[in-house]
Amino acid sequence: MSAETKISAKDIAGAIHDVRQMLAVITGRVGLLSLGTNDPQLQKNLDAMEMAVAGVEHILARLLVPVCGKNPENELAGDLRRALGQSAALIQPQPGTEWQWISDAGCDSPGRTWSLKADFPEGCLSTVPEPILREILNNLLLNSLVAMPNGGLVQVDLESRQGNWSLTFQDSGCGVPSELAESIFEPGFSSSNEEGRGIGLAYCRDLLTRFGGGLELSRCQLPGACFELYLPKFESSDNNAIFQNKVAADSDPSQLTFRPQILIVDDEQSVREMLEDVFGELGCLSKVARDAPEAERIFSTNTFEMAVIDQSLPGTSGLELAKCLRRQDPYLVLVLISGWGQEEILDRARQTDVDLVAEKPITLGKIVEMLNEAGDLYHQRSEGS
Repeated sequence: MSAETKISAKDIAGAIHDVRQMLAVITGRVGLLSLGTNDPQLQKNLDAMEMAVAGVEHILARLLVPVCGKNPENELAGDLRRALGQSAALIQPQPGTEWQWISDAGCDSPGRTWSLKADFPEGCLSTVPEPILREILNNLLLNSLVAMPNGGLVQVDLESRQGNWSLTFQDSGCGVPSELAESIFEPGFSSSNEEGRGIGLAYCRDLLTRFGGGLELSRCQLPGACFELYLPKFESSDNNAIFQNKVAADSDPSQLTFRPQILIVDDEQSVREMLEDVFGELGCLSKVARDAPEAERIFSTNTFEMAVIDQSLPGTSGLELAKCLRRQDPYLVLVLISGWGQEEILDRARQTDVDLVAEKPITLGKIVEMLNEAGDLYHQRSEGS
């Protein structure tokens, strides 16, 4: 391939689809490990892995906006305290170390310890979605760690200012030299000689600008760098909290009551094996197929209450297969899954015989929620309501 060869939008979408396939395997296997452990430290690490995958998925979704027309930024509000906690779980100071949460900035532990102080509670919501907040806080935490190689303090304060949150993020590192203060937000600028640096702060400022926010260098109490983030408030906090609680309840494996026989159809072996293992761990019996002809053969000699079908199958598409299975069994709950994220495909699915639509990567919580919804649909049909 020559240096002048251009990568088409179709190539980008195809690459993102393949990455999503692998992310689906990761989230599924993480879910399996979560079901089988009572180890709090392992669960903490698994939660961090799932958050990291969610962050990657959000970045991929933004890359697909010009191709598929779906904007992932039309999401629920972000909780500032929760986003900070998630970033701290993802961005560890060093392998095997964690941030020490403290309540008094003067109580920093001696030695190679990295402390984090943030006294504001959960429930402070911004119109900036939580994945975006995590990306920005991840970047700021990474910068602080570079400036504090032997330990130090990061202090995050929050104030309400006329419809906005003012979030101040400061550290006890080496700070930003005054002569560089005007340059740090320029794309490509870096005070480090290491490759790959120089876009983080410019990128963070651009992300916040899309939501009516801002990011500025400021002067604060600690001797290191200090940044002030301006974040528009999200006012409907009660509705948001109700939704979050509903999602948590719907995705709790212990509340699962529908354990159907499931036909799984996916041409990617690692994905269908993961789905088979996860559904099996949840108490469901399943059979797998790699394409439409194999799925139809299995369907003709078995009884299923639910079918989980990948849209991108070789030959006959997942949507066409779903239509075929619906003609044979009007009670069957049909779920179409896709790694493309194309609104056209998803909208067509919702308007036809498909009952539920899920996008990859699929977490354990999404699978449990899917089973609960499928159970409601199946019982309504079988009881004639």
